[in-house]
Amino acid sequence: MKNSIKDKQNLQSLFTRRALLLAGGQLALGVTLVGRAFYLQITKYKYYRKLSEQNRLDSRFILPTRGNIYDRNYKLLATNIQDNIAEITRENAGKNINKTIENFARIVPLTKRQRNVILRKIHSKKPYIPITLKTGLNWKEVSQISIASDYLPGIDVKKSYKRYYPYGEIMAHITGYIKAPSEKFVKTQNNPLYEEPGFKIGVASIERKYEEKLRGKAGSKKVEINAYGHLIKDVETHPAVDGKDVVLTIDADLQEYIHKRMQGHVGSACLLDINTGGVLAMVSTPSYNPNDFTTSLSQPEVDEYIRNNLAPMLNLSVQGKYAPGSTFKPVVALAALEAGVITPHTIVNCDGHIHIGNRNMYCWKKTGHGDQVLWQGIMHSCDVFFYKIALMVGVDRIHDMAKRMGIGVKTGIDLYDEKAGQVPTKAWKKRVKHRSWLNGETALAGIGQGYVEATPIQLATMVARLANWGKNIKPHLVKGYVNAQGDLEEIQRPEPESLGLDHNFLHIVRYGMYKVVNSDYGTAHRYAIHQADMEMAGKTGTSQVRHISEAERKKGIIRNSDLPWIRRDHGLFIGFAPFDNPKYALSVVLAHGSGGSRAAAVGHDIMLHVQRAGKKREQEIEQKKFRANTKAHKQNNNSHTNGNNTNNA
Repeated sequence: MKNSIKDKQNLQSLFTRRALLLAGGQLALGVTLVGRAFYLQITKYKYYRKLSEQNRLDSRFILPTRGNIYDRNYKLLATNIQDNIAEITRENAGKNINKTIENFARIVPLTKRQRNVILRKIHSKKPYIPITLKTGLNWKEVSQISIASDYLPGIDVKKSYKRYYPYGEIMAHITGYIKAPSEKFVKTQNNPLYEEPGFKIGVASIERKYEEKLRGKAGSKKVEINAYGHLIKDVETHPAVDGKDVVLTIDADLQEYIHKRMQGHVGSACLLDINTGGVLAMVSTPSYNPNDFTTSLSQPEVDEYIRNNLAPMLNLSVQGKYAPGSTFKPVVALAALEAGVITPHTIVNCDGHIHIGNRNMYCWKKTGHGDQVLWQGIMHSCDVFFYKIALMVGVDRIHDMAKRMGIGVKTGIDLYDEKAGQVPTKAWKKRVKHRSWLNGETALAGIGQGYVEATPIQLATMVARLANWGKNIKPHLVKGYVNAQGDLEEIQRPEPESLGLDHNFLHIVRYGMYKVVNSDYGTAHRYAIHQADMEMAGKTGTSQVRHISEAERKKGIIRNSDLPWIRRDHGLFIGFAPFDNPKYALSVVLAHGSGGSRAAAVGHDIMLHVQRAGKKREQEIEQKKFRANTKAHKQNNNSHTNGNNTNNA
């Protein structure tokens, strides 16, 4: 009995302890929950409210309208036109996206590569973000997509804008083009704007160089969304700032004429205003159509551009490097005059060749030119004359003069990927070739061969500095920007400084170039402009791309026309006009064009055309002024007459 009572007491005690433990646990849990609730709702209230807002609100970009590009006379070179775009949204497309895209491709063809890119984007983006399937849809395709909408879930056609280049390949190397940034590029930028559907960037020429000005600034829109990412309403909007319109120095009419004149040639023609450095025309042939890049090119089309041996995507005006040949001789002449190793009256004899080291170096005229002074050496383009004066002045001083005149250094033109060209020095060869300089190499530099390389824009810059009496003009393409009021805000450029060249030296070199074109003995006399106020000065150049052996010379040099195109000489011409009051500087380079004579023919036609066009424009301006003055005069007379009639009354 006692044991039974004791067992009951022990059991009661155990129950009490357990009840107390359970109550204590419940109390502790309650305190913890209350404390946690206090922490979450009071202490961390602002933090979690912000997180909640972020889950409820979403920010989206508003893309700005890209600025236009105009020529100097406000002709459109690049603008935006309406476009139809097909987009697909994953959350609305259903489970069988592959089938949907396959149905779409029956209406609008897609390559296998394009399909793979689209699928990769679809599965890498949020389900509510639309992915572009195809741009540039025509009305027939839009109609067919609308009719087949039941078989194309998640696909919508939207109106947008695409870049359009009215002049196509004529302006391609000036304007460049835009395209959607590559996935690789986007990953390197860490900028969500680049992932926005429809966002494009400039990738060449003016479109690339002035990307920030043309693009403008993206706006933003804060929207309220539900748990599935669907838009409920707009909350806050910050509008985009549209890109600025850019006005170039280019004259579209001149560019079009020169592009047409250069057809059939591989090369470049650059035309500058000698007083400002503004580029009036810059043609590189062959070219490409930038409108091809406003929509996604097919892989075969891309491959065709890449495989083209003539490299139409390359801007030869700033990226093509050529031995300048005899167009370099004015630089050598100035270097020799400034160094004092010759005077304008120094006589140099040419008997057709000169012996240097263990080899003969020849003049283009087998029998030689006899005794001649500097202007005659330039007029005849005598190689022996310039071999000899180059040896007198030395390659280092030739290099220094070339640099002052714009050869062998970047001009600073407002384009990416400009090449520097090259004019060697003794130290350069030692550093790069690890060999000592040879006298024969100095002689070759004297006629613009050997290690000397120049771009067409450098040659145009050089002749502009000759024509403007030694002012350090720098070529540029952009004139200014259009402000919100529609007025042109010109870029303020400093007045070109003097290069410090003696005007007497410039005069004798210019006179020699005048004789090149306007003397019966000049190398370009067939291409003179026979009008007193349009006369042109110039210099031809032929640069060899192959070695002519002694055996070939004895047997007879093979004519260019009998050689494969790739082994023919380059043809070059530089010139300025009008001679008495220069306005224009020109360089023409015909790659493998078989000699300077052909380049001079192109130069003649361009320089004649530009001067005629300039005179016509001047006459039109004068006529407008005359009509405006006549109208104002009549209005004044009428006011005076009416006043007299009133007084009489």
